[in-house]
Formats: sequence, structure tokens, C-alpha cells
Amino acid sequence: MKKPIAIALFTLVLASPCLAQDARYPSLIGDWQGSYYCAQGHTGLTLTITAQSGKAFSGLFHFYAAPDNADVPEGCFTVSGRFVSRHQLVIDGANWITHPKDYITVDLDGVLGDSAAGSAIAGTVLMPGKFRDVHLCTTFRVTKAPGPPNVDKACQSDTASR
Repeated sequence: MKKPIAIALFTLVLASPCLAQDARYPSLIGDWQGSYYCAQGHTGLTLTITAQSGKAFSGLFHFYAAPDNADVPEGCFTVSGRFVSRHQLVIDGANWITHPKDYITVDLDGVLGDSAAGSAIAGTVLMPGKFRDVHLCTTFRVTKAPGPPNVDKACQSDTASR
């Protein structure tokens, strides 16, 4: 009886470095607030990360009018992302929740770092899939908001468009 327990403990000790690798990736869970630039101009952005397992994560991309660009409609879509390295990450737009007419989802290629305001993610806004070579967007920057994720009302419905 002692042999199976000893083997199980030995296996757990050997496996623990593999399990610890997930600690290489910082937690992104929560709200990240800021803005991005695309064809419609300066646009407000709240990126809400609701789940993370190791280097993979998922959440919501909520966009809205920035104070200097009141004509931007509100929209929201799901995202999935992954760390490429400890600080480099990619986020892919997925399914619409609130879909303004003539808008498409976007993807993000960013770097996680620190700023005077706390943790920040900044990088490039990319057009998705077949539109990848079209350059209508430029950059984004979001900083971590305090507290747990807070999903905006516009992102709580599963309707295809409004």
C-alpha cells in the first residue's frame, strides 16, 4: 500500500513545475479601460476579462463614444485571447452581442506593462481575418480598473443586433 502513495507523491513532485508554469502569466481578470483609434476616430473602450486559465483568457470588448467623438455608437462583442510571451498578448474578436450597423469586430496585439496609473495594455488594433491587410485602425491603450469585472448593460444581452 505504501508503494502507490509514494509513486503518487513522486509523480506530483515531478509534475509541479509544469503546473507552476501558469504562474508565468499575470492575471488579467477585471476591467481594462481606455480607448482605441479606428476609421470612426477616437473610440472609448472597456475590455472586460472574465475568465483566464494559464495563458488563455476570454471576455468582452465594449466600445462607445469618447468625449471628443460623440458620434460613435455603442457596441459589444466577445473576445478570446492568449499570451504569446509573459508580456505579449493577442486578443481576437469573436461574437457580437450588441452590433451597430456597418461595424466589424477587431483584434488586438498588445504588450502588458506598468504605467503611472497601474497595469496597462497598449498596442495595435488589427482588422480581423480576411480584412487583415486593410489598415483602418491604429493603436489602443487600456489601464486596469480597480475591483472585479463589471459587465456593462450593453454587453449583458445575447441579442445579435440592436
